[in-house]
Amino acid sequence: MQIITDTREQLPYDFQGYADVEVIRAGLLAGDYSIPGCEHLAAVERKTLDDLIGCFMGKDRERFARELARLRPYIVKAVVVESTLVDVARGRYTSNMKPQSAMQSVIAMQVRRQGSVYVLWRNKRSRLFCFVLAGRDLPRSNRVRRVCALNHGKCERAHC
Repeated sequence: MQIITDTREQLPYDFQGYADVEVIRAGLLAGDYSIPGCEHLAAVERKTLDDLIGCFMGKDRERFARELARLRPYIVKAVVVESTLVDVARGRYTSNMKPQSAMQSVIAMQVRRQGSVYVLWRNKRSRLFCFVLAGRDLPRSNRVRRVCALNHGKCERAHC
């Protein structure tokens, strides 16, 4: 099984412990992770907690809005955050943003993007999501396969 990691991803997941995973480095139009042949349909955007909090402030807020907008047409999409909401609420990040403001920003992001972008928390789960997205842990009728089939064979790879 192959998983594409965007070339701009600075500390990519290594997927150690997941059998038969080949990581391919390539430029992606949206997100940090996808699967070959479905790059235009499925994407995962990964954020550390510090990255996410930074995305709620200044110029980074506009950049993050553009990142989320690029995900809009994708059928399977998620933002994975390598932390928990408890960490946000307790201010466990390196920023001057107050925890209450950070929580409000997180909630506003989720409400605005409801149904369009899933927000997942914690490193282990986010890595697992990328793995599942690639179809390894789901039956043949998994969501990505159905999505690709519904898009009339736009995916070039058999694993879609």
